Amino acid sequence: MTDAGDISKISIDSGVPVKNFIRIADSDLNSTLFYKPWLYAKYLFMSKELRWDAKKAGDYWENRKDVLSNFYDKVYEYKNFIKYVINKK
Repeated sequence: MTDAGDISKISIDSGVPVKNFIRIADSDLNSTLFYKPWLYAKYLFMSKELRWDAKKAGDYWENRKDVLSNFYDKVYEYKNFIKYVINKK
């Protein structure tokens, strides 16, 4: 969950190719992608500074880290974002 401008920076820092990114933004509020990202993505990146088109999405999941922890493990914290990977529970 990040705004469009951060994807290339996250890709470079994390080593995950840009072509593998599915961006979840505020416009996705009514989709399964928004409410169940673990069905679509092995990795989840959450920006530490949520801005314009991902503010609601980021706030939603920031307040539901307990739900995310059922599906993702936090693996690394970068300067501007946190990287999660799908867990094997």
